[in-house]
Amino acid sequence: MTANFPQWSGSIKIPPLKQKGKIRIGYTSAHLRSHTVGKLFAGWVKNCDRSKFEIFCYFLSNQSDEISRQYNASCDKFQHLQGDIERIAPRIISDELHILVYPDIGMYAPATALAGLRLAPVQCA
Repeated sequence: MTANFPQWSGSIKIPPLKQKGKIRIGYTSAHLRSHTVGKLFAGWVKNCDRSKFEIFCYFLSNQSDEISRQYNASCDKFQHLQGDIERIAPRIISDELHILVYPDIGMYAPATALAGLRLAPVQCA
């Protein structure tokens, strides 16, 4: 990924807290729907302390259902991101996340490719 996308391969400084003073956490997955991953991580989004955290969800699928609608209602910003890496990566970066979570590495090739880039200062699976 570094060879193909050097612009998104370097380290990123932790961005300052915005006016609300909340840590910004993003979840990137094609499975934020009626799927094992969607069901397991829904509580992380829904039950997060919203006074301390701002939650972003990046849904890499077009298969919306009741669970994806629950994610949409439970987070601060929900985006359907379709297309190639050159289109998706800048949209994630623009939210200046502190933490980016990939709950399903290896289950969806585009998400695995995105995880090989540096789109937030802290990335985890």
